[in-house]
Amino acid sequence: MRLGFLFTSPVIGVLSDATSLRAAMLVPLAAGLIAALIAHGIRRAATRDANAGLTSS
Repeated sequence: MRLGFLFTSPVIGVLSDATSLRAAMLVPLAAGLIAALIAHGIRRAATRDANAGLTSS
């Protein structure tokens, strides 16, 4: 989490200098969407594993 705060601002700055601020702001948006998808997949797998343990007994 700390590394994200440390590196996100310079990356957005460099990208906004190279392109536009609008395009650079897609970086944290994409990172947030990817994190949400990963978290959803982990939760789904944990629920599936927990349910499989209950039904196999």
